[in-house]
Amino acid sequence: MVAEQPLTYEARARRILDAAAELVLRWGYRKVTVDEVASAAGVGKGTLYLHWRTKEALFTSVLLRESLSGIDELIARIERDPAELLPHRMAVAAYQAMSRPLVRAMNTGDTELLGKLATQTDLSLVTLKERMYHDYFALLREHGLVRTEFTVPELFYMHYCVTSGFFLAERYRPRDNDQVDHATARLLGAGVRNALEAERPPDEDLLRAVAPRAIELFQGVRASHAAAISGSRSATRTS
Repeated sequence: MVAEQPLTYEARARRILDAAAELVLRWGYRKVTVDEVASAAGVGKGTLYLHWRTKEALFTSVLLRESLSGIDELIARIERDPAELLPHRMAVAAYQAMSRPLVRAMNTGDTELLGKLATQTDLSLVTLKERMYHDYFALLREHGLVRTEFTVPELFYMHYCVTSGFFLAERYRPRDNDQVDHATARLLGAGVRNALEAERPPDEDLLRAVAPRAIELFQGVRASHAAAISGSRSATRTS
């Protein structure tokens, strides 16, 4: 029997998620068992089920945590440099994040690695993210940071088509490692900038003024992802 470690509930949950993330990258979702995750985390199987009732809920939390990390990084970038809120800068950063295998798998719909989780989404989170992007483009359009001849839904649709096209194309490109193709990142940035953004360079004072409102939008999505992680866990809680 695996010896239990004297960890807090939250610390134990993090250890389980770390173990699950490592194993899914090594073997893929279909092959990994709950027993293997529990053993790698140094907890008993029953203890794991105190945190997540099902294998699916556990690995959904792994992916949500990865998304949450990406949102945190986005917010931090905008706080350091408000120009990071521009669509082309965000798109390049999202592409560069695919150097992380889980992010790459999520963005390319890698069913070999993620199994059914690659196509299974929480519709409430999808709707929330779409609403966030609607508000994001409305904010940028209000301040002339994107092309105002297009409506907000048109801006959102163009952004989705350009970025998802680049992400999905990665599925068919041979890769020997997880290094980002910087030439492709530049092409993506140019495509988004030319399609969506205003021709004149943005005013730095304007970017600083808009940044807090953009961050507020992303923090809303962050809170929903954090709540979804908590909601996927079992009601039983022990210290």
